[in-house]
Amino acid sequence: MTSISVYGYDQQILGYGSSDEESKSCQDVGSLRLAEAATQCFLLQLPLELREHIYRCILPRTIDTGTKGIAWLRGTTSILATSKQIHSEAAKIFYANNTFVLDVVWDCSTFVYQWLLPSGLIPKHTMAFPDHFSPRNRALMRKFYIRVHHVDSYTGMVKYNYGGHGLIDGTRDQVRFLCQTLRSLASIHSLHIHLQDDSTTSTAPNDSAQTMLEPFLDLKNTLRISTSGSITPAFSQKLHALLTDANSQKDVLPTLT
Repeated sequence: MTSISVYGYDQQILGYGSSDEESKSCQDVGSLRLAEAATQCFLLQLPLELREHIYRCILPRTIDTGTKGIAWLRGTTSILATSKQIHSEAAKIFYANNTFVLDVVWDCSTFVYQWLLPSGLIPKHTMAFPDHFSPRNRALMRKFYIRVHHVDSYTGMVKYNYGGHGLIDGTRDQVRFLCQTLRSLASIHSLHIHLQDDSTTSTAPNDSAQTMLEPFLDLKNTLRISTSGSITPAFSQKLHALLTDANSQKDVLPTLT
C-alpha cells in the first residue's frame, strides 16, 4: 500500500517508489516539512494591511459611550507575546489608535481605565501616568482626552492642605509635567482638553482657573485639538491657533496611523 505523507500527498504522485530506502527518504522529508511548519508563522505571510486589520479586530479598543465617556471594549493582548515583529506591529495599532483618558489633579496625573461590561456597567481603575507605561509604549500613543480638575478651597484644604492660588499653582505644575511627556511624542493626532472647575457654582468660565492650562500652549506636535468645560472661547481659539500653526510650519507633517 502506498503511504501518505504528513501533508496528505500521495508518494506515488510525488515520484517516490515503494522501496524501504525510498520510503525512509519520504518519511525524512515529511518530518522536515513538519518541523518547518511548526516554526513558521502563517500570520506574517499575510499582507501588512490584512495583519493590521486582524490586530484591530482582536485587540482591546476604545469607544465614546456618550454620557459615560471613553470606555474600553475588552479584547485579547496575547498576540503581543507571539513574536517581536507581531508585537511591534500590534503595539503600534493598540497604542496609536486608542484614546487614553488622563485625569490631572493637584498632586498627580492618572490614566483612567474604564471598560464596558455586557450589562452596561462601566467599572473604573486608575494608574499613575506616565509611570505605569514604559517609554517605548508611551512613544506610540497618539490620542488623549485630558481632564484637568480644579477643586474648591475647602476640598483643597481637606485633601491637599492647600487652598486658593496654591491649588491653581499645584495643578498647573502637574499640567506642565504632563506636557513634558506629551512634547516627547513624535506627534499627537487628537487632543481633547476638559477643564472641570468645581471651585465655583457659577457656570461662567473662571479665568484664574484657566491659567492652569497655559502649559498646553507650548505643545508643537498636535494635529487636532478640541476643548470643553470651563474654558472661554477666546482661550480655546488661542490653543487651536497656536497648536495648529505650529504643525503647519513643519516641513513634513507626521503620517497618520
